[in-house]
Amino acid sequence: MNNIAKGDLIVALGSTKNKDGATEEHRVLAKVIDVGRYDLFAQEINTLISSSSPFRVSKKSCMIIDRSTAIPSCELSAPKIGDLVLSYKPVYKTGHAGYTSVTGILVEIVDKPNKTKQAKLLQGANHEYVSFDSLIILDH
Repeated sequence: MNNIAKGDLIVALGSTKNKDGATEEHRVLAKVIDVGRYDLFAQEINTLISSSSPFRVSKKSCMIIDRSTAIPSCELSAPKIGDLVLSYKPVYKTGHAGYTSVTGILVEIVDKPNKTKQAKLLQGANHEYVSFDSLIILDH
């Protein structure tokens, strides 16, 4: 069994199962407040309610988050012209909002005063504009 200790940051997993056998997974980010032999008490963090109630969960349903390898407040990498990039942009349909991905070569950065910085991406023979702040680099 994993070595979960008081004060650890964990992801607690749960699920909803319906009569058709379909399963929906649920995840909660929590801090461990007490540990038993098989189960533990944790308290959800980053919720709208500032103090959530402690909840009981099996150790087998938890994963420890290793914070030793993460760098808080790390700067994002800025793409350069010629980079292969990926963007997610909102798509609005009647009654439904979602996202679509756009991949392409960054060919132009448009930075006009009082406007959102834009990126012009080359996709085959077509061009598409996306928000520059929505880009991640796939390759140089």
